[in-house]
Amino acid sequence: MRMLYKLLPGLLWLKGYNKHTFSGDLFSGLTIDVLLIPQSMGYAVVAGLPPEVGLYAWIKQRPTGTLQVVILDAQAISSVNSTSQRMLTHVIENLRAQNVRFYLASVIGPVRDTLMNSSLSDYVQQEHLFSTIHDTVTYVDEGVYSRADIAIQSNRTRRRSRSTEA
Repeated sequence: MRMLYKLLPGLLWLKGYNKHTFSGDLFSGLTIDVLLIPQSMGYAVVAGLPPEVGLYAWIKQRPTGTLQVVILDAQAISSVNSTSQRMLTHVIENLRAQNVRFYLASVIGPVRDTLMNSSLSDYVQQEHLFSTIHDTVTYVDEGVYSRADIAIQSNRTRRRSRSTEA
């Protein structure tokens, strides 16, 4: 066994690896990705290219099979037009072709309603839409889908449920 540890010293480190260490590593990886995705898209824009070119470049530079999930925190997105819908469609199709799962988190009401009434309606369903980033990561890590009714509920549904309560 000592010979094996001499040949592969990383095994000693792996021996003490646990769930707590994994969660820290996962958080670090997500943090780096959160920084690098916008940076890649920004470089593309500076170069006079569409932002999705930067996103594709970022995805392509990673070793094959290492990227398994992309989570878009859509909290700051206040409107969606036909161009952004086409771009999102291309991103989703590209990720699917590479067997990468794509999830949306924190999508505000009007944006969610627009996406649900667009060509993306088949994609923007319960299994891809989450109320918060935390809910999304919990689903990715543990397969637990919490607060699904909040994430998928449209503004029209909320208005109707409020009027029936009154």
